Amino acid sequence: ANMIWMASYLTFIIHSSVIIFFISVPLLPYILITLFFHLLYISVYFFIKHKLPQIGKHILIITTYAAVVVFDHLSNKEALTYLYLFAFLPSALNIFNIANKRILVSLYLSFPLFYTLFTKLAIYTYPHFISLSDSSIIIITTVNIILAFTLSLTFATYMILNNIDKQKKLLVQSISLQATLNNSAAAIWSIDDEYNLTAVNTMYTESIEKEFGIYGLKAGINIKRHLLWEKLP
Repeated sequence: ANMIWMASYLTFIIHSSVIIFFISVPLLPYILITLFFHLLYISVYFFIKHKLPQIGKHILIITTYAAVVVFDHLSNKEALTYLYLFAFLPSALNIFNIANKRILVSLYLSFPLFYTLFTKLAIYTYPHFISLSDSSIIIITTVNIILAFTLSLTFATYMILNNIDKQKKLLVQSISLQATLNNSAAAIWSIDDEYNLTAVNTMYTESIEKEFGIYGLKAGINIKRHLLWEKLP
């Protein structure tokens, strides 16, 4: 979450800086708007640091979505600011446990689609910088495309590297556990609720081979669908 927060906040800083340095905007309202989002992004850091990561994650996503919505409308929906919503999608998948928060994650994932459809198809009034010239729109659009692409690439790379690291750790733990089981003098085995073998040691497989003449028993085999089930008393 720290890396995702840093990438999102840095993107916001760059985007807001480009606008204030290269485009003539009402200074005081713009400073107040950006200051509000700065405070929200900084609050995410403190929530994560003080061991409240779930709250921080929700604030991070909501803040990022809100910032995109606000700046998209301020630029009169002409600068492709909504691209950040789609660039941020991988983070919504990565920072939450989908199994435990399916409805919430689904809402976060569907928001970019519904927002884009609504803003492109619906006609409504909203506050925006009326004085934006064609050259200003080109500058903002170019920056948005580059930053959105970079953000998406950063998130995707982070997810890939993070998953590789997790797989390495799981592999090391699995090898260590199997070595511990095999060093035991007792036959050890375990199954889950569906009768799938989750762990076996060498002593157990050798005892099955001697008693029932069954070879190749290993973790992942379903006992009920295996020949061993018919031979058990």
